[in-house]
Amino acid sequence: CQPTQFGWGWDASVMEYCDLMERGVVDPAKVTINAIDNSASVAGLVLTTECLVTEIPIEMSEEEKQKMFDQSAMAAGMGPGITQ
Repeated sequence: CQPTQFGWGWDASVMEYCDLMERGVVDPAKVTINAIDNSASVAGLVLTTECLVTEIPIEMSEEEKQKMFDQSAMAAGMGPGITQ
């Protein structure tokens, strides 16, 4: 265990505890503060709306993905029914 001084924390790029200021991570607390702030914001939104919309991923083969792209994405931005 490393000492728990100010600036000590987990450096994910090398997977070890170190003095983050010495390694060049200028403000290690800013990431944590932003993560907590954003998660609190999302939690508040979910609590006030009483619902949450998510997308359920669909497993598709590369062939199916290519077929879907060929059918829909080739006309991206032009709207349905408009062809060149």
